[in-house]
Amino acid sequence: MKYKYLLFDADNTLFDFDMAEHETFRETCSVFGIGWSEEIYRKYSEINAGFWKMLERGEITAPELRTRRFRVFLDWCGYTGNALPEEINARYLGIMGQQRFLIPHAEEVCRLLADTYPLYIVTNGMKAAQESRMAGSELRPYFRRIYISEVIGANKPDPAFFEYVLQDIGDPDRANYLVIGDSLSSDIDGAVAAGLDCVWFSPKAADAKGRVPTYTVHELPELLSIL
Repeated sequence: MKYKYLLFDADNTLFDFDMAEHETFRETCSVFGIGWSEEIYRKYSEINAGFWKMLERGEITAPELRTRRFRVFLDWCGYTGNALPEEINARYLGIMGQQRFLIPHAEEVCRLLADTYPLYIVTNGMKAAQESRMAGSELRPYFRRIYISEVIGANKPDPAFFEYVLQDIGDPDRANYLVIGDSLSSDIDGAVAAGLDCVWFSPKAADAKGRVPTYTVHELPELLSIL
């Protein structure tokens, strides 16, 4: 057995974040009387994704992201209500924590792999939403621990994130770890920078943009043939 530990990203690797974000945003708009449409959602998603890229690059902190994304969005849509960005964000995260849509085959693959490997979550997601979502998810029994960047104080792809994970697990041998994730900029770049083998989960068979992950899979069951 080549690897001893499997480090899974959460969003769009095991959990369907796109669906969760869509439903969370729709419900949040309903709560605060914000006009909702697919066009408005696409704009919010664009704004949100931009701030997450800034977080990955170390240009902002997680607390800044939480409020600035909504401040920019509310300015764009001309919101005239009384709710503050901080209030909207708190409700948004609460709703997000209840969204547990899974990527196809996630439960069966994790169940099978957990019989042989210790599984861990490694995520840049927000602590409040990630902990709540995992606590109520059918995936929770298969994972030893959830590592969240907001708690660690470093975000993927910063090698310090993975250094913390390895130290906490207690095995410094990088050859024993395999990182599985969908994001080239956080999961794959982060794993490579930390000297860890990685699997790029690419359901749409996208361009790797010059990266050379150790493995590439298009469906989660393909992991079973690798491991």
